[in-house]
Amino acid sequence: MNFKKEVLRKSLHVPGVLFLLCSYYYYWPTLFALLLLIVLYFISLYLHETKGNGLPLMDTLTQFLKREEKIDLGPPLLGMGIFLVLLFFKSNIAACAILQVCIADTGACLVGKYFGKKKVFYSLKKTYLGCFVFFLTAFLVQLPFIDPLHSLALALFGMLLESLPFGAWDNFLIPLGVAFLALALGI
Repeated sequence: MNFKKEVLRKSLHVPGVLFLLCSYYYYWPTLFALLLLIVLYFISLYLHETKGNGLPLMDTLTQFLKREEKIDLGPPLLGMGIFLVLLFFKSNIAACAILQVCIADTGACLVGKYFGKKKVFYSLKKTYLGCFVFFLTAFLVQLPFIDPLHSLALALFGMLLESLPFGAWDNFLIPLGVAFLALALGI
C-alpha cells in the first residue's frame, strides 16, 4: 500500500477521538451513533459480498482503503472497541484506551512502516521504531487523565498489545486491554 493511501487509511482512526469528546456531552446519542455506524458497516459488507455493491460512500471508501484482506474488519473492530470502553469504563479510563488506539496506533503505523528499519523479532510487520512511537505517544496523550506512573504502565501494555501480530484485531484488543489493566491498577 502506498504512503498516501496508508496515511488516509490510518487517518480514519483519528475521528474515533470525536466519539470520546461527544460522549462527554451527548453520551447515549454518541453510543447510538457509533453502534449505528458499526451496523451500517456490516450491512455494507453484506451487500458488497452478495450484490456487488455496498452502501454508497461506505463501500467506496472500504474498497479503496482495505489492504490485502478480502474483508476489512479493522473499522468495525475499532468501533466496537471504542463502544465497549465508553459503555463499561469510567471516562478517564475510556479516554486513555481510545487515545491509545486512535492516536498512538496511528503514529506507530505511519512512522514504523515508513521510517522503521529493524523488525520486531516476534512480529515481522512491526518495527522497533513504531513500537517506540506508540509508547511515547500513548504516554503523553494519557497524562491529562492519569498520573505519570499509571500512564507509563498503560503505555507499555498498549505498546505490547500493538506489537503483537493480531492484524486488525489490535483495534479491538488495545482499547479493551488498556481499559482492563487500568481497572486492575485502580485508576
